[in-house]
Amino acid sequence: EDLGILFEILRRNLPLGQRAWSRCADEFNEQAEQQGRPTRLAKSLELKYKQLVKTTKPTGDAELPRNVEEALEIEELMNDKAGTRDLNDSDIDSDSDKENAPTRKKSKMKTFQAQADALSYVNSPSSYTLHSKHPKATVTNILNLTVKASNA
Repeated sequence: EDLGILFEILRRNLPLGQRAWSRCADEFNEQAEQQGRPTRLAKSLELKYKQLVKTTKPTGDAELPRNVEEALEIEELMNDKAGTRDLNDSDIDSDSDKENAPTRKKSKMKTFQAQADALSYVNSPSSYTLHSKHPKATVTNILNLTVKASNA
């Protein structure tokens, strides 16, 4: 029930920064109090959401749990709001190749490489070199990589 409330609030607000997450937490806590549920810190709600987004798909024919699918849908909306998106070869190839370019499945390794590329660009745009064929840079992932790099 708490996840349902959280997802509804996140869909409405699509928080990208700390203040937006705080507003979402305020709204969540207001509804939680009305329903006699425990309140949560903004950081706790954000971490729960990010944990769901990072959940890997089960092996075999198993499907993702509905709450993970919904978190990924919201993440896509947040990326759209931030102006980031996935690219495939047809986005990069010449116009004549666009119709024939196959859509390729994304992999975690390509995603990680794209995140590393994005961080490399942020840290040193003048010496930036593209390594990934399928750049995927989400605001959340770039921020996480930036924090990890600064703590190293």
